[in-house]
Amino acid sequence: TVLKAMKFGIDGNLNISSASVAVMSEAARMFAHFIAFRADELAKESRKNIVTPDHVLLAVKDLEFETFLPVLEALNERERHKKEA
Repeated sequence: TVLKAMKFGIDGNLNISSASVAVMSEAARMFAHFIAFRADELAKESRKNIVTPDHVLLAVKDLEFETFLPVLEALNERERHKKEA
């Protein structure tokens, strides 16, 4: 949940207001939409009808969120290995 993610990212001694959880939830939704929209554009540019993880990773890079790439690429590799097994 968003609350768990927020608590993981801050000092454990701080409290989180319900209003800040609501704002963070909306920010996360908007961020996901932003990445998904660009990934969809990239898929269409390559004449694909399905957005793949590679499109998502390209979108993250294209939108200059490279900081997230190592974690996302590792997750993508784990998912690929699950499918192969």
